[in-house]
Amino acid sequence: MTWSTRHSVRNAGLPGQRMTLLAALTEDLVRDPRVLGAYVAGSLASGREDLYSDIDLRIVVGPEHFDAFVAQKRVRRKLGACAVL
Repeated sequence: MTWSTRHSVRNAGLPGQRMTLLAALTEDLVRDPRVLGAYVAGSLASGREDLYSDIDLRIVVGPEHFDAFVAQKRVRRKLGACAVL
């Protein structure tokens, strides 16, 4: 059984948009000297993503930069919401 939606054409572009966003995120993080490392987790990392998968990105910063980094990431470059786990 195949699930269909009236938005099939629009949704077909979601993986490309996701990769564009991930590239922008990567560029932003590489330029930030506070970032010690970053990696993709979740379905993208395991190769089990689907059309609607989100980007689970883990970012490593030193404890002395944590609060400022999170506060700035919420508004910086308007890349989207930031969840702190």
